[in-house]
Amino acid sequence: MDKFESDQKYEQGLDESRARIEEAQNTEREARENLKQAQEKRDAISKEDNPEEYERYSEYIANQESILQGAESAIMGENAFIRGAKRDKLGEKYSMANAVVEEEKILAAGSKEIMGAAVQESMEHIQDQYQDNIEKAQEQKEKKEEEQEKLDELKEKRKEQEQQLAAAKAEAAEKQVEMTEQANETITEGSADVERELRKIQKEAELLDEEMKGLMVDSKL
Repeated sequence: MDKFESDQKYEQGLDESRARIEEAQNTEREARENLKQAQEKRDAISKEDNPEEYERYSEYIANQESILQGAESAIMGENAFIRGAKRDKLGEKYSMANAVVEEEKILAAGSKEIMGAAVQESMEHIQDQYQDNIEKAQEQKEKKEEEQEKLDELKEKRKEQEQQLAAAKAEAAEKQVEMTEQANETITEGSADVERELRKIQKEAELLDEEMKGLMVDSKL
């Protein structure tokens, strides 16, 4: 029988014993209640006046007392069985524990060299992993620095482009102002020329009018 079957049988035995204890306890309670009622009824009867009824209750009381004693004995027996089973199981566990300890001592004594080699191999493996992690971390650091440099270059180029764009905008605005001023000057000069021509035409018209008036006067004479 293996350990699993042994443990299963042990637990099953305890469960069955607990069930018998519960059944005996129910029987005990019922017998005590019957005894109480029977004794009260017998005490209410006069033995001299009704001896047969008195004797019948006495026999019933004796029967219930026997049942009560049997239930109490059953409870005590089952409790003793449970205590014994637990004690045996505890002893079995201690025996197994001692056997395991002895086996471990033998294995430990015979495997010191193997353990030492395993520890050494584990340490070398850990050291290799540690070195690999350092190298990977250094590579990541260098890669990050390169990316940062590229990012800084892009920022610098963008800054230069923004400055060039701002300068171009300022130059364009300045040229626009100059062109506007030149256009205004051209318009002003053109207006002055037109005004001079108009005045010249007006003056010539006035002279012509005077000449016409003179001709008219001469014709009348």
